[in-house]
Amino acid sequence: RILQACNIIMSKFETAEEEAEKARKALANQPDEDGFITVSSTSTAKPTTLTGNNTSKRQLERGMEAARRKSGNKRSRKQKESIGSTQLKDFYKFQMKESRKRGLNDLRRRFEEDLVRVQKMKEQKQYR
Repeated sequence: RILQACNIIMSKFETAEEEAEKARKALANQPDEDGFITVSSTSTAKPTTLTGNNTSKRQLERGMEAARRKSGNKRSRKQKESIGSTQLKDFYKFQMKESRKRGLNDLRRRFEEDLVRVQKMKEQKQYR
């Protein structure tokens, strides 16, 4: 009895959802009073229905697995912050100048170290 009542309620809910989706799709392509068409992203995943007997357990598992795979492709917010792909390292002009100075100072320091190393090699007569 309870299962039948749940099935009836769910079928009514699904039909209401389908009608709402049809209305949303019909309004999506029509311009508003200003003449603009509203663009929004829609999910391409189809929800699996649990009410009908026509869906087997295997089909439900496949649907759940596909949804799990689909959600697994999205990057989490923590990963995005750790990568820092959305932030520029040197945004302001003074930061660019400072990083350029740091790079030049690093090159000078390495050049001086190389000169000292070459001098030592010459003293040891390994460098020709």
